[in-house]
Amino acid sequence: MSNLEWNSGSASQCYMSHRIPDPNNPLGITEGDELLDGRYRIHGPLGRGGFAAVLHAHDNLRLHDVALKVAHAPNGDAEVAREALRHELDMYTAIGSHPHVLRAYDLHCASWRGADLLFLSMECADGSLRDWLIENKDDYAARRAQGPSLFAQICQVISPIHRANIVHLDVKPENLLFVRGVLKIADFGASRHGYGLEKQKVSLTDFRHALVLTPPYAAPELLSAGSVRLIHPQADVFSIGVIMFEILSRDCCAPSCTGYEELHDRCMELMPRPPVGPLANAVRVMARCLEETQWLR
Repeated sequence: MSNLEWNSGSASQCYMSHRIPDPNNPLGITEGDELLDGRYRIHGPLGRGGFAAVLHAHDNLRLHDVALKVAHAPNGDAEVAREALRHELDMYTAIGSHPHVLRAYDLHCASWRGADLLFLSMECADGSLRDWLIENKDDYAARRAQGPSLFAQICQVISPIHRANIVHLDVKPENLLFVRGVLKIADFGASRHGYGLEKQKVSLTDFRHALVLTPPYAAPELLSAGSVRLIHPQADVFSIGVIMFEILSRDCCAPSCTGYEELHDRCMELMPRPPVGPLANAVRVMARCLEETQWLR
């Protein structure tokens, strides 16, 4: 059996096992509640998205803690949420089990206090790359020392996705998670399979609505009105470059530039002196990742 078990719906997102208070939980699911006939016992909320709450729970069948993404179908239209989750499950299924991809376990459809809900159980993470950046924001030396190693790990994370003919399209620190020291990628809601919009069941009219892009991590070709069909792995490569810039920059922020020539100059300002060693190599690769023209990345 694969790392995904089909129960009646579809797929994904992932999340840290520390608790994030969510006083506006629209589902009313709180600590101590049990879902799916007692299989999941809720510990508390982890976060909340546009149509889902993410909960920390114990799986009494698997006998370990999981993260539950609970999709709430507004107005009883479960098919809206189901289609979004099915798309993510398709992405996970296409990639298969991989040590650098967060595991998705089970998907269920259930009723909770009169609402139609979809539950996706996933591997719990210990924290995200965003957490690491926040913790090390004021430690410039540590970020530059660990940057090349993190860069290599991020490339390892993206590699299995591209080998599966998938473009993630939302690579950012929040979606790069640490599980027992291993960096993993999560949240395939924006992902596309096939390197071209013409192969997707998404119309050009609906394209920008379907893709929830995250500036400044989105590649320029995704933001250009005339090139929405050009979905290729180089879009993820650009995002990796932005993350590396964030790791290595003194202010620990993604680049904010008026043009790509200025962006290249800012990358070169991060070059160590003398320009040798792993850090120098990482800066050179980062600068190439951030080329405006996707075919030069």
